[in-house]
Amino acid sequence: MHCDRPNPPPPMRSLADMGTGTIHFRLPRGVPLPVGLSCTIVSFEPSARTHWHIHPLGQRLFVTAGCGWMQCEGEPIVAMHPGDMVCIARNRKHWHGASPWTSVRLIALHKEHDSKCVDWLKPVTDEQYYARPSLDI
Repeated sequence: MHCDRPNPPPPMRSLADMGTGTIHFRLPRGVPLPVGLSCTIVSFEPSARTHWHIHPLGQRLFVTAGCGWMQCEGEPIVAMHPGDMVCIARNRKHWHGASPWTSVRLIALHKEHDSKCVDWLKPVTDEQYYARPSLDI
């Protein structure tokens, strides 16, 4: 058995390149994962969200606390709640983060493809972010 204790995460790319608002990343330590699989525990403060991005092999989000929003390009915003598992298809442009009034914590899983697991794109504009979600919150 192994118990993973919170530690400061190792240096990561500038958050300004990945999202808007306050976002906390924590990488599990000492927990063996299959080769090429990445797991990150991510917490978003209210209104924080990622930039638009693409995962070559898709992504799974497991919501553990709070209320979040996510959107795939060309689709309405969808609310995420604790216990939800969100499956994002490969090469699908999307973003995810907290709602404007609550934080959200989730576990993000994705696999590497040719040593790459994500392509970061442009920020989500306020106009895009504040569009009404398709589900009641």
